Amino acid sequence: MVGAPEGVYAEKATGVVLQLLKVVGASGALHGTGASFYGIRAVGGSSLTLQRVSAAAQNGREGGSGDGGRAGSPGGRGGDGGKGQCGGSTPGAGGAAGGSAAGHPGGAGGAGGKASYGARGTGLRGGAGVAGTPGGSGAAPGDPGRDGTNGSHGGNGAGGLDGAGAPSVLATATTAWVGATGRDGTDGKPGQGGGGGGGGGGQVCILCNSGAGNGGGGGGGGGGGGTAGRGGRAGGGSFGVYLHDSTVVISSSSQISAGDGGRGGRGGNGGAHGAPGPGGAGATYCKSEIGEGGHGGNGGTGGHGGGGGGGTGGPSIGIFKAGSSKATVTNSSVAAAAPGSGGAGGSGSTAAAGVGAAGIARAFYPAP
Repeated sequence: MVGAPEGVYAEKATGVVLQLLKVVGASGALHGTGASFYGIRAVGGSSLTLQRVSAAAQNGREGGSGDGGRAGSPGGRGGDGGKGQCGGSTPGAGGAAGGSAAGHPGGAGGAGGKASYGARGTGLRGGAGVAGTPGGSGAAPGDPGRDGTNGSHGGNGAGGLDGAGAPSVLATATTAWVGATGRDGTDGKPGQGGGGGGGGGGQVCILCNSGAGNGGGGGGGGGGGGTAGRGGRAGGGSFGVYLHDSTVVISSSSQISAGDGGRGGRGGNGGAHGAPGPGGAGATYCKSEIGEGGHGGNGGTGGHGGGGGGGTGGPSIGIFKAGSSKATVTNSSVAAAAPGSGGAGGSGSTAAAGVGAAGIARAFYPAP
């Protein structure tokens, strides 16, 4: 008698006597799903007597792998600063801020100073990148105008945390065995936007045509963080007889045996970091007379997503007793096979995530 996932299933069945039978829980399908198999599964207050019965279960299936995380979005490039004017009054515009899908754009470049003394002739400071990356200072006027300073580069985002491997848990089993899934990792953090370059100072002189300074480059956008890898799922168990709030009496040279437990599923890899956006170039037009614009700072790299932990390995148990179950065995054999190994952790920001716990192998669980 062969059935899937159990050879014989009893629910609220009392006074049942099975004799001279060979019962197998098996299936040629259900690969990679973490499916469990049972020779006999009795639940809900059932009571069975087995005489000269062979009850066996095939190996549990390997647990499914956790989903991998998505790569972070790349940061946008900052715009180049605009040209100033030699012998003119129109300063170069600051470059546009580099965009960021992760919400950490760069700062805009500062405009050049006008052809004037004092504050009007001083280039504007570059804008700050999100979150808080300083822009470059605007330069003073002179003959020639002074050069704006470069914006600061954005800091890199922190990597996500790797998930822990799943523990081996049997105490919570109910009418069927369900193993533990590995913990998910966490998402990486976005990189900071680069600061905008400062504007160049204007040219101010007596015996010449004064000019307006060059614009600074925009800061690059911060790269997005990779998303988390998900935990691997549990390997399936193999049980000769599985009881939940039920009883069984086994006698007369019956044979009860379990197959191997299934291997736990591998945790998913964390998503790759998002590339930083490069800063825009400050304009360098007519640099012998008017100040150059500072370059925009590069955005920061997004953090790598954390890897998912491995799933727990499936158990191999001859007779499993959950709830208030009881088993009486005389003149019969009960055997387990090999437990399933824990699933490997997915790759994360620094190393692989936690490995799942191996299953257990017992002839009886709990022990008589």
